[in-house]
Parts: sequence; structure tokens; C-alpha cells
Amino acid sequence: MKPESHRRTIGLVLGVFALLLLAACAEDGASPTTQTATDSQTTTATAPTAPAARLELSLRDIRQPVIDHQYQVAITICDEIIENYQKKLAQDQAEHADKSPIVNVVGLDQITLSAAYSAKAQIYALMGEFSLANQAIDDADRVITIGNPVSNITRGFILEKQGDLAGAAKLYEADMGVFMGDGAESRDRLALLAIKAGNVEDAKKYLGSDEAPTQQIVLGLIAIAEKDPDKAAADFKRASDLIADPGTGNPTLPISYCEEVPALTK
Repeated sequence: MKPESHRRTIGLVLGVFALLLLAACAEDGASPTTQTATDSQTTTATAPTAPAARLELSLRDIRQPVIDHQYQVAITICDEIIENYQKKLAQDQAEHADKSPIVNVVGLDQITLSAAYSAKAQIYALMGEFSLANQAIDDADRVITIGNPVSNITRGFILEKQGDLAGAAKLYEADMGVFMGDGAESRDRLALLAIKAGNVEDAKKYLGSDEAPTQQIVLGLIAIAEKDPDKAAADFKRASDLIADPGTGNPTLPISYCEEVPALTK
């Protein structure tokens, strides 16, 4: 690929990721407020008409259920988000069919739908429901016309949980350099596979550059392999702190905060 084409590809992917995070925050829009009209004798309070599809839930809401292993609760939240955005997408497609808005609301709807389906696929993988996981990621890829930026990492995660570590590694490697800058989460998954296989050097080589729960877990496992329990304890504590912090990890990726922190044994 020529450098110019490569730059365009990277720019597109990063743009998709930025939109994906924006769409994950869609419920933060302003809520209806009360307006007051006053004349010399009376005061009348009126509320404006609510938006056509006011969306109460976001993918942030699945985080704690996933951490608590309440996977069916998280699936239910994903399903409600999907239902809401399917309706919103239909409304926006009808409203903007003959328009070219500054903000591509239809594209944002597709991104949020795709993200919800992708998150659902990852949760089903954690549950061991692999057929449902594959169906959900197929839906995620189908609903978005500009390409699903988390398809490879999600499909890799499904294979990892099925025990196909070689297949998972191939998809994680395909994701490196594409999603989240340097493919940090996919790098961390590769590093985790490597350290679990006893390959410390590969684990160090793959480890992502961004501080994240999976990264800290891998660092702790490397420390154990290198006979440094104090560092391992510090790394595992940091991993636990990051998991507990709702501001860390990607809200659209349960994979970024679902990993169990190992317990140190005396």
C-alpha cells in the first residue's frame, strides 16, 4: 500500500473510532426542560415535545454487570439499546433521506447499533454461548456500512474463549495497528496468551502501550514468572483499581475490563 493510501486508511479507522465513542455517549443529550410564559395575570408552565427517540441507556451501563458476572443483565441492556437505536435509525433514515446533514446522524445510529451488537457478542463469549456470540458479531458487521472497527478483536475473543488460541492470535494480529492507535487491546490479548503459554519474551513484545487492566494483569504474570512477587502484587492491585474505575477502558468493549485479576498465593 502506498504511503498516502495508508494514511487515508488510518485516518478513516481513527475517525470511525472517534465516532464510535461519541455514539456510546448518546444518552448524554439534554433532557426536556420546563419553559415558563408570564403575562400580567397568569404564569403558564409548558414542556417542549420530547425527542422522537430519547435513549436512556448507553453501553457504559453494561460495565458493572459484566464485572459482577451478571451477564444476562448486560445482555438485556444491550438488547434495549439495540431496540432503541433500531427505531431511531428508521426514524433518521426517513427524516434525512433527501438531506445531507452536517452531522451524519444515520451513520452515528449505525455505529451505536454495531457497537451494541459487538458488546453483546463479547458478553455471549464470556457466557460460553458461542453460536449467539457469532450471530451478534455478524449482526454488528452487517448493520454498519463503513466497516466495524472492533470486528477482528471481537471475533478473536470468541475464538479465544472457545479454546482456538491460534485462530484468536491471527485475528488479534490483524487488529494491531488499526484499532485504538496501536491495537493496544489486541496487543494485550496476545501478550496474555503468550504469558499463559509461559512465553515471557513474547508477552513483553506484544504488550500494548496504554495502561489498561489486561496490560497490568500481564505485567503481574510476567513479574511472577521473573520471581518478583512484590511487583506482581502492585501490578494486580493496579489492574483491580483500573477495573473498578468507570473512566477506564472502552465502554463499547467488555473485553477491556472483563479479565479476572489473579490472586497471589503464598
